[in-house]
Amino acid sequence: MIKSGFYDDGGESRKFIRIDLSSSKHKNRVVDICQIYNPETNEFQYDLTAKWTDQKYHPTMFLSESDLMELSKEINLLVDEIEAKDK
Repeated sequence: MIKSGFYDDGGESRKFIRIDLSSSKHKNRVVDICQIYNPETNEFQYDLTAKWTDQKYHPTMFLSESDLMELSKEINLLVDEIEAKDK
């Protein structure tokens, strides 16, 4: 499942995208992409955090076609914002 939304980053609203492939058997199959502002460059950076299963417990991520399409849409929304800002 692909989720997106906003989180609080020190009083500022920032965007995130979550790839959540966890199940009752494998609880740690989550990847977060969080937008973080870097005041030194005056740009956003994107922090990728993975909560993943141990190597012995099927550590490979499989995305369905619909999940991949949804992830692509969410990432393209971020890219569109960056491109619009630079114009």
